[in-house]
Amino acid sequence: MPTNRPQAVSDRKLGGISLGDSYETVINAYPPRKQYDELHDAATFRTDNEVIDCSKSYHRNALSTDESEFFFYFDESDHVLQIEARGADLQLNGVKIGEPSPTLTTERSLFRLLESGSPNVGGADLQYVVNQKEGIAYEIQTAKSSGRSHVSKLILFPEGTKFQPATCVTPPQKLIEELR
Repeated sequence: MPTNRPQAVSDRKLGGISLGDSYETVINAYPPRKQYDELHDAATFRTDNEVIDCSKSYHRNALSTDESEFFFYFDESDHVLQIEARGADLQLNGVKIGEPSPTLTTERSLFRLLESGSPNVGGADLQYVVNQKEGIAYEIQTAKSSGRSHVSKLILFPEGTKFQPATCVTPPQKLIEELR
């Protein structure tokens, strides 16, 4: 299915995997464990107004607090297009999981994923601090009860491209840029 999604072409790494690495490289590094990890083929979602193509993905679950959790998304040629990760030992440009939200700068924008606020993510909509030029994003969870925010996921995507959580957003969710 042809799309105009960007192709993965970078050597930046998260969890030892680079954007552009092959599906086989990912599977060799993180072999799927039956009943724990999730493999999903690419999918197309149709609404009354649009067609949304979502990438093939592999969700490597953390089975203990010592492990990291990874979400790998692949382009049409089975190369890593986007990496999303969480784990106590991971950092991206000096930002770690659990830290307060990174400061907004002229290079970083704030996005909100409307309709994403489930109890699993603290009850409030997810936010993303995004540097599209560098292809880096930080997912921010906010606990509705306390109002405290923290980095919950580190994300690498192709530099200079439009950021999409999980490479696609499906209704009723909608990604909007927040005013500064």
